[in-house]
Amino acid sequence: MAGAPKAYLTFRVARKELAIDAARVRAILPLSDMIPVAGVRPGILGVLRIAGDVVNVVDAAARLQLPPWRRGKQPRIVVLSTGVARAAFIADRVCNVVYYADRNLSGGVLRGEGRDRLLIHFDQIVRETDFADIWAVIP
Repeated sequence: MAGAPKAYLTFRVARKELAIDAARVRAILPLSDMIPVAGVRPGILGVLRIAGDVVNVVDAAARLQLPPWRRGKQPRIVVLSTGVARAAFIADRVCNVVYYADRNLSGGVLRGEGRDRLLIHFDQIVRETDFADIWAVIP
């Protein structure tokens, strides 16, 4: 028996239609919440302060080997969590939450509910070193 449909957040990065498990999403924030930080290593665009914590904002386009990030018309910061670790990325546009059944996933692509979307996973965008670098960036 197939499981219940699962929720996915849909969004765009570098004109690519993407989706991620909505259970990993902790917040969607305006781009103005990001604090640009000079001298960080490539792949980090800035940081956020959330509830007393500092969270790195990573370059999802670079991590996904897509064209360089350019500010879209409706950019948003998507904060992700594994439960113990958080990081964020900038989406050109956040679309909505859609529900897909397991049968809609084929070859890493979610089919149905309008456009096909490439399913990405937390570790495709966020690396373990993204958490260690926070303290080197913010005193």
